[in-house]
Amino acid sequence: MLRTVTFWGAAGALVVLGAVALAGNPAGKAEVDKPVTDFTLKDLMKDLKENEKPESAMVTLSSFKGKKPVVLFFMSEKCGTTWRYEKRFGKLMKQYGKDVAFLGVRCSANDTPEGLRKFAESKNFVMPLVNDEKGVVSSFYNIRCTPTFAL
Repeated sequence: MLRTVTFWGAAGALVVLGAVALAGNPAGKAEVDKPVTDFTLKDLMKDLKENEKPESAMVTLSSFKGKKPVVLFFMSEKCGTTWRYEKRFGKLMKQYGKDVAFLGVRCSANDTPEGLRKFAESKNFVMPLVNDEKGVVSSFYNIRCTPTFAL
């Protein structure tokens, strides 16, 4: 299920979307109190080993169903605000990393997969970083700016 709460901070609005249930129409949009769509995207942080199939670098939201809540961190390396969340997000990952799955989402066409990976590594964002190259997930959640977080 999707719930929306808006908090205003020095950096602007932070949207938190809550309680994820997996189902729905991939072409639709996230709605409050409605199931959300599953997705499968490539993890930019995963280096394939020799003889490893490309599918092993894919992350599927439904793989966490019933196990852990999932925080989606929609980010951009060229965003003037994303880097300001490094310390706060690092603390959250450290504090809740065993109970919550954190996933970064490349959602800007201005970022390259390689550039965003280097950015995430430099900011100590140690998590899968999925490539929403076609904007399917970003569009579903109606993401208009970075950083935005969805739970």
